[in-house]
Amino acid sequence: MSVQPKQGHMSFMTQSPVMSISWSSFPTVPLRCLYTTFTDTITSHLYILQYVVQSDTITKTVSPAIHDLPFTPTAAHFTPKPVSNNDIFVTSGDGLRIFSVSTSNDVGLLETMYHPKCPLPSCGFDWCHQNPDLLCTWYLDNTCSVWNVETRQMTCTIKTKKQIFDMKFCPNSPDIYGVASEQGLLQLNDTRMDNPTMLLYQSPDAPDLMKLSWSSSDPTRIATFSSFGDRVVVMDTRKPFEPMTQLKIAQNQVSCIDWSTTSANELCIGTLDKKVMVWVIKPTNQNENSLLEFSSEGEVNDVCWSKANPEWIGAAMSSSVHYLHV
Repeated sequence: MSVQPKQGHMSFMTQSPVMSISWSSFPTVPLRCLYTTFTDTITSHLYILQYVVQSDTITKTVSPAIHDLPFTPTAAHFTPKPVSNNDIFVTSGDGLRIFSVSTSNDVGLLETMYHPKCPLPSCGFDWCHQNPDLLCTWYLDNTCSVWNVETRQMTCTIKTKKQIFDMKFCPNSPDIYGVASEQGLLQLNDTRMDNPTMLLYQSPDAPDLMKLSWSSSDPTRIATFSSFGDRVVVMDTRKPFEPMTQLKIAQNQVSCIDWSTTSANELCIGTLDKKVMVWVIKPTNQNENSLLEFSSEGEVNDVCWSKANPEWIGAAMSSSVHYLHV
């Protein structure tokens, strides 16, 4: 279902700081997203927004019951490929919680999956785009575990020696995922191998790598940034240790990144200095430039490029959610 909002920028104010945002790919509900908030009170921590054609605005529709989601989730994402009449999303935290959103916008908890041997919380997760039954999460004991959402079973666990800050599945493989970790390490793990870990990059001076984003348009491209936050490094998986390019973000500290869902040359960057930028990555020996720049009233905690509506970017900015037209 395609819609064309009249406005190029829509926003929704919240009561608490917004930590993350995720777009839905459900075909009958345009521009639906979920966002999570941080609060130390007993209240809801996750809400769903969607676009209302009649008013040309975004509005909050529903949230899970407080007893179904008692803590702020470490991550929350809609399934990349809806396969039923209901939309599905998962949250990580004290466990992996699977929720369903009905056509009447009722949210129900379907299942909670706990690690059978690790009592520690899961720090985040990523869906597998090649096989939407699979997701991978990481825990405080530096292990990554692949789960099958359909069978509710853990299928694989790989332990690393370094603290993990982020992980993403390879867009064209259900067996490979990337890990950003402490001491500046960017690694690829292959669940089919006896020695599953391959080092792709180590940042100079070894500051921790905080996030990574894997291009779905060109799976040879991975972007990452360190705790210094002064640049984004783009790697070619075919050329370990040789950055394809480095985007130097002057006078800004990078906080989040996400690739365009339709172009391997466009990368969205959010900063703690209140900016959302779309950078165009040009061939070697040409200067990269910013295609779009939006200034907010607060730090940017998350950005997410919509797959179902690729001309829209969602941004979590301080205590607000923004829809930005590219």
